[in-house]
Amino acid sequence: MTQDECRPSAYKHRSEEADVDTKLSRLCEQDKVVQALEQKLQQLHKEKYTLEQALLSASQEIEMNTDNPAAVQNVVIQRDELQNGLLSTCREVSRATTVRIAFL
Repeated sequence: MTQDECRPSAYKHRSEEADVDTKLSRLCEQDKVVQALEQKLQQLHKEKYTLEQALLSASQEIEMNTDNPAAVQNVVIQRDELQNGLLSTCREVSRATTVRIAFL
């Protein structure tokens, strides 16, 4: 085989290597994004759990203080804020999960 005959093969090989490198770079970037999403989801699940526990405590406090309307009113306000926070966190979990699924 002459040098001229080998040249197209060498160019093709380099081109394939460049394609592989490009694909590998994209996969590494996607992996970084997925890992960041996983971390965010873990943090959101912890936040959701904390809000659920606080909401449960607030509900129990309301049940125990039915004879004290002023105390109940303050706890009801706190409970409503906790519910709003929980809904917001659940929406964020849903969005992050959807994005993560798109990358997989």
